[in-house]
Amino acid sequence: MLSSIATGLALAVVSPANATDARSSTRQRPDAGTTLITATDHVAFSPDGDHRKDRGRIRFRLDAPARVTITVRNPRRALVRRARLGTLSAGRHSWTWDGRTDGGRRVRDNTFSATSTAVTGPRRETARSAIQVDTQLSGRLVATRPTVYPRASVVTDRVQLMWLSDGWNAWDEELFWDDGLLARSRLEIRTQAGELVWRRVIRNSYTPVFDWYGRRDGGALLPPGGYVVQVVVSDPAGNRSRDRQDVWVSHEQLAEEIWSATVAAARAGRYSPEFGGCNGCGESAGPVPSERFPDGLSFRPATESWQWGTAGYFGMDVPFAESPADTYRVTATGGPTVPGSPDQGRLDGIDVGPGDATVTAQWRSVSLTGDPFLPAMDLPVTWTFITSPENSYDVATFTVEYRRYVPAG
Repeated sequence: MLSSIATGLALAVVSPANATDARSSTRQRPDAGTTLITATDHVAFSPDGDHRKDRGRIRFRLDAPARVTITVRNPRRALVRRARLGTLSAGRHSWTWDGRTDGGRRVRDNTFSATSTAVTGPRRETARSAIQVDTQLSGRLVATRPTVYPRASVVTDRVQLMWLSDGWNAWDEELFWDDGLLARSRLEIRTQAGELVWRRVIRNSYTPVFDWYGRRDGGALLPPGGYVVQVVVSDPAGNRSRDRQDVWVSHEQLAEEIWSATVAAARAGRYSPEFGGCNGCGESAGPVPSERFPDGLSFRPATESWQWGTAGYFGMDVPFAESPADTYRVTATGGPTVPGSPDQGRLDGIDVGPGDATVTAQWRSVSLTGDPFLPAMDLPVTWTFITSPENSYDVATFTVEYRRYVPAG
């Protein structure tokens, strides 16, 4: 945030050298007689005594000598800390906060506002910065099917390894990922004897995902057996967390296998999708019980003018560990709410009807690195059925065919 109250004095708050997620913004001078401030947007630190970013530093520059005061307030604007730095010369300066109040008490984790004020006579300028005090980073390492088959010829197999922070949610991942940003995620895979065989680093990610194909760095095939995955993650405040997981390499060949299940439409699993920044995408009516098919669903015309149609969002879990190589397709069976009418619906973008019909959607790859599969690691299969305002269509059943790959032996 930038502000200028008088002319002739310039205070510039600049990004601290050790702030991973610091961003700066500058306003151009509107005329030759006005000076403006460049302000740091964000500083993060963790005053937990682990000697990693235990203090937060605000750096600033004066274009002329001035009395400088820095005040820190909590989100309710209550004063937390006031530092009177006295009269400072022109040039670069800094102030370091240890996360304690004027009374010496350490503050709880929160985001605070710091106001830097420079005064020379009647002239005054201010700059504001956000200071994040954060001493917690917790989560876990999760994996898709933990055995990888690098010799398989029918499919290119791999395992996906992901770090899930506690409190992971699709809304933050889509729009506010920087609030839960991991500055650095390092994943290493070692033999049981401790030899490093594969290493990757991902920076600035909300959900770091690592794809491993059962090979060494450089692509050499690894011998079959067990391996240990270790991950260390750190956030912009300097917190660290780690976890480990066992994985296996097999030299067996894989064979295709189809698993299928049919469910009455009203008994199918449901989920609420996250539409991110799409305004209006969720403004639809929902299905109601069908009067035509037992345990079916009726997608009748929306009753509100602001609703674009009627939609149902469905999902299904499977009774085995999923692999990113898996695919699936869904079949819908149904008919118009009023038999004989020309109404129709749409299954994953494919027309169903007009009239009674059984329609199968195209094969789709599973998505195991986002919503709705995460964070519970269920619902690898998802599909949508919709009707436009002029149509009314009932669905009796959904059938899921899930294509996976199992050891050929």
